[in-house]
Formats: sequence, C-alpha cells, structure tokens
Amino acid sequence: RFGGAFGDRDRAPKGKGSKGSGRGKSDRHFLDDELEEAIGDAGGPLRVSDFDFPARTFLGELRRKDQADGTQRFQEAIDMVLKYTCSKERDSVRKWPAYVFTLLSKFDPHLWEEIRDRKPAKGSGKSKGGFSGGFGGFDRPPRDD
Repeated sequence: RFGGAFGDRDRAPKGKGSKGSGRGKSDRHFLDDELEEAIGDAGGPLRVSDFDFPARTFLGELRRKDQADGTQRFQEAIDMVLKYTCSKERDSVRKWPAYVFTLLSKFDPHLWEEIRDRKPAKGSGKSKGGFSGGFGGFDRPPRDD
C-alpha cells in the first residue's frame, strides 16, 4: 500500500483463500464467531464490540485453559455475561465494554489477577518499544468525563 518505504514490496500479496500470519488471527475470528453466535441466540442488547481487549484477553485465556484441562469455563463465562445482560436495555448501561469486563472479572477474579500480573510494570525495562501489551488503560485511574 505504501510501496517500498515500509517493506511492502517484500510481501506476497494476499489473495483469496490465503491464510493469516499465525494463531492470533484465527483466535480472533474464532472468538468473534463464538460471540456472534451466542449474542445472536440470546437476542439481548449485547454486541460483539462490547467485548474489548481486556475482555477478549480474559476469554482467550479461559479458552486456552479449557483446551488444556478439558473444561467448559469459556462457555460458562459467556453464559453468565448473557444472563446478566439479556434483561437490560441498551441505554441502561453507560459503558458496555466496562460492564462486560466487570462481569467477566467477577466470574474468575483469580484468572484476571494472573493475567494482570504477567504484564510487565511500566519502566521495568522489559518492553522493547512499540505496543507494551497494556490492557486498555485499566491500570490508570479513571478519567473525569
């Protein structure tokens, strides 16, 4: 798209049927598909876009643990979120992504602590520049809107 200035000339163009560059893209599509199916069946006010980066990180970790342990906690977490959101009106919740994440973190508080503790502390020198893997500003105090 930007020519050789950013190394695009070295990349092969993606055609129909070409696969993404690894696990991350398929994980995201799998999660989107699962969320769309569950939300569509529930018929409530919840949207796939209400699952922000921290919520997706949490659900992805639950799914990985399910695969390793043979459990169904991913589905249980989705069911719990749907249970608490299906009776709400869209206008009754000010920030849906925050509400969804709060429900998920209450589903398994220890898992969220485990995920959060993996994140390197700011200024620790562990980051090599670029995106540091933050969780959508959850370590910062809330803004005064």
